[in-house]
Amino acid sequence: MTTDHKVWGSNPYGVTRNGCPPNRQPFFLMKKSEFEKHIVYVIYSTTHQRNHVGICEDLEEIVELHNSGRMLSTAAFKPWKLIHSEECESRPAAKKRDTYFKSTLGRAWLLRTYKV
Repeated sequence: MTTDHKVWGSNPYGVTRNGCPPNRQPFFLMKKSEFEKHIVYVIYSTTHQRNHVGICEDLEEIVELHNSGRMLSTAAFKPWKLIHSEECESRPAAKKRDTYFKSTLGRAWLLRTYKV
């Protein structure tokens, strides 16, 4: 009698019921935010010499919102001018860049690069 070492009831390769490895999800189960682009932007108030850093998905729309006064945090400092933007591959990567631009090193880089 030969002994077959087959595994019954579980898979040693870790494939889940939907046929994907446990660390990856099928396309239809992925979150919407995983497909959207995430843009880190820096705008500058020309009248008050202030910077504002944020994350958005539509750059033109967000600059328009800041300049229209509909964003309460920046309404008092308009007009705003876009001075820097970066597209990131994921929301966590965009948040990391956002945090960097709000840090002392990030502010110093903006000052050296854009003289603002």
